[in-house]
Amino acid sequence: MTPVSVAGIDNHGRYRLACTDGWQGRDRAAIVARIEADRTAASEPPAGAIERTPAELWRSALDVPDIGRDDSFFTLGGDSVRAIRFIEQAAREHRYDIALPDFFVDPTHRGLAAKLTRASGELEEGVL
Repeated sequence: MTPVSVAGIDNHGRYRLACTDGWQGRDRAAIVARIEADRTAASEPPAGAIERTPAELWRSALDVPDIGRDDSFFTLGGDSVRAIRFIEQAAREHRYDIALPDFFVDPTHRGLAAKLTRASGELEEGVL
């Protein structure tokens, strides 16, 4: 499995990679804080109605407070079961037609919104 993120953690003046085999989960709180700070700093909020609706569904399904356009469904804690639940809820409440493989091809919020735009024929706000 490929790490989603690699973070150097300060260990009394020395940096140690958090993804090495010898790490064994020590200072997990430091790893999570560092990755969360990086994610929050680089996060761009969803733009347009076609991105805001799925973002609300992601927040509900993943129980996360904020979602950026380039956040991955799986990085935020999603899995195939939650993806199926998201697809069912999106179809039931908003009549979105989403295929499960779309989550694996491009699991980012931006990628999913692009597929929704093409599927529904709607345009993002501000696009002519």
